[in-house]
Amino acid sequence: MAKKAKDKNSLAGVIEALEKLNKNAGLAKIHEKKIEKLTAKRNQIAARASGLSEKEVDRRFKH
Repeated sequence: MAKKAKDKNSLAGVIEALEKLNKNAGLAKIHEKKIEKLTAKRNQIAARASGLSEKEVDRRFKH
């Protein structure tokens, strides 16, 4: 895993939070809403940084 992110609102911080939640696949249903919220936030941050649409960023992260 990457270095511990200092800012939970940075792209690295959001990705780190998603990794932690996804690590426990059995708890995915419990954390489903939080994962959706963090995924949307990650896409928004990455879209702003790259100039792409959030939809395109989401597609790229899925691959």
